[in-house]
Amino acid sequence: TSVEAAVYAGLQAVAAGLAGRKWTRADGVEMRASICIVDAGWQTDTVYAFCRESPAAATLMPSHGRGVKASQKPFAQLDRKPGDRFGFNWHIRAGVGRRAIRPVLFDSNWWKTFVHARLSVPPGAKMGLRLPGSDAAAHRMLAEHCTAEIRNRMKHEVSGRVADEWDQKPNTDNHLLDCLVGCAVGASVSGVSVPGTGDAAPPKRPRAPGWTYIAGA
Repeated sequence: TSVEAAVYAGLQAVAAGLAGRKWTRADGVEMRASICIVDAGWQTDTVYAFCRESPAAATLMPSHGRGVKASQKPFAQLDRKPGDRFGFNWHIRAGVGRRAIRPVLFDSNWWKTFVHARLSVPPGAKMGLRLPGSDAAAHRMLAEHCTAEIRNRMKHEVSGRVADEWDQKPNTDNHLLDCLVGCAVGASVSGVSVPGTGDAAPPKRPRAPGWTYIAGA
């Protein structure tokens, strides 16, 4: 079969496994996935077609990571068009374009720093990211992928803007780091925030009769 068909079939299998899956919290409440962002940096047309045609299309959104450098404008300073949705270093475009679906774009450099900061929180402290279980070997591959990139803090000589820029080490895999970053972005798009990180709640708008305001829309 073609590469495109294999990728499409693989995405179908993963989506089918996630669509009906339930996660149980410590208090017994059952949770389901409300959003699933799909990396569209490779086989872009195939990913867009899958997100558009899948039975789980309501929860699927293609995504593109953009490694914003110190010399470039941060997402908060990008020009905004009617219908655009801006969040915490992510942006959902208003125009659907030829692919007829809205992708989420995010600053991958900033979000990699965010994820590593969560992993660095000491045990017992709040706002940290913890992996389940006590067997370190069970998470060895994830750890290797999360440490496959090096952070370089850069400062632009003209603007004075400081930003982290991440570079992959030679002969390493970073796919699971990308997945973890994507999960963090998806959580933010869903409305999850970490207190003290600057992610303010969206301003309230007056409600008109017959309309319901959706936060962040």
